[in-house]
Amino acid sequence: MNKQKLKERTSIPIQNYAIDPELSNKLHKDFTTLYVTKNHEGVGSVEFMKSVLGKQTYCQNLGYRYWVWEFEDYRVYASNTKGFNVEIIERSCPKCNHSLINAGQAMQIWGEFYNRVMEKTK
Repeated sequence: MNKQKLKERTSIPIQNYAIDPELSNKLHKDFTTLYVTKNHEGVGSVEFMKSVLGKQTYCQNLGYRYWVWEFEDYRVYASNTKGFNVEIIERSCPKCNHSLINAGQAMQIWGEFYNRVMEKTK
């Protein structure tokens, strides 16, 4: 898929799926762990994500410059100014346009990302 097509895919911040307090707490704890790990390594968000995810797919200016990594189910944005975030690639029903991704599936995708990062930082 070319970069323009990748950029056009709709994605939703993982935090939007954490509507349940338990999911929200888990997500907060996971993000805190990632930030502590990054800070322990003594590098910015971009270098940290590059060390874990490899070369970015593209860069995008969204008021700040973001390095973006595209995967089948999620997108990672990193900026040394704004930190990093993960967005879930939205899947919609072609007939009714309702989301096919629920909170449980989004958190499963988050878990795959989180485990990937933590595995590379051991």
